[in-house]
Amino acid sequence: MKIEKDVPVPPRGNKLYPWKDMEIGDSFFVEASPEASMNQIQNTMFTSIRHYRKDLPEGYGISTRRWPRGRPYGIRVWRVK
Repeated sequence: MKIEKDVPVPPRGNKLYPWKDMEIGDSFFVEASPEASMNQIQNTMFTSIRHYRKDLPEGYGISTRRWPRGRPYGIRVWRVK
């Protein structure tokens, strides 16, 4: 195992997904990769939204769809509520 020095610890908080910045009708796309399958991406999103639900408006809702239409493959997420 390689030991690395001076790698800063990232701050806590969700910088991965823009939940707080989204308005109803907005969407974003997360591309699948060999390291992150579509199932893994969806699971990460749902875990994230569950964790940050307390910081979001009441009734906040998302919808996800696998996006195999052409390339790249991935997950598209919409704010629906």
